[in-house]
Amino acid sequence: MLQQILQNHGHQALVALAGRVPSCVWEAARVALERMSVCRTPAAGLVRLRCDTCGETKTIAFTCKSRLCPSCGWLHAQRFVESVQARLIQCQYRHLVFSVPRELRDVFFWERQLLPQACHAAAAATLECFQGLCKKHELVPGLIATCHTFGRNLRFHVHVHLLVTEGALQRGGVWQPVHFFPAREYRRRW
Repeated sequence: MLQQILQNHGHQALVALAGRVPSCVWEAARVALERMSVCRTPAAGLVRLRCDTCGETKTIAFTCKSRLCPSCGWLHAQRFVESVQARLIQCQYRHLVFSVPRELRDVFFWERQLLPQACHAAAAATLECFQGLCKKHELVPGLIATCHTFGRNLRFHVHVHLLVTEGALQRGGVWQPVHFFPAREYRRRW
């Protein structure tokens, strides 16, 4: 169904987007639409398999392998999750979300190279908050940050998802549990 919509209306969407989004975003959308519109069709290429025993043949069309494709993207997400899980230490984690203020969203919309700075700022705010928890020891938590550029309504809304260990290492490798994440302090530092 989505593929049919892309095939029938993808070009009009690209025309409507021209000039309204940064050129790098428009080009990425063009490539993604082109790839997704032929996903799992003969236009994407195919392979024919034949059973030597019974002679039955099966034709399999290639996928687009785009991370944006509804049918192919889940594999990218799954691989990312597996990659991250392999690197996580075994402890409790806290999920924090930092939203870029509405007044700054246009800056991030047109200057995409600034997006990593949102992740750095969220991480810096978290590190500062951890330092405020223990004056005697420097605390180093584990952090993983992911920047999202849209919300559930698919409107441009830059926000950072931060996965933080509920604890941190002190100098000397001693683990100190941390269960208090003061929202007001995070908001002030963010």
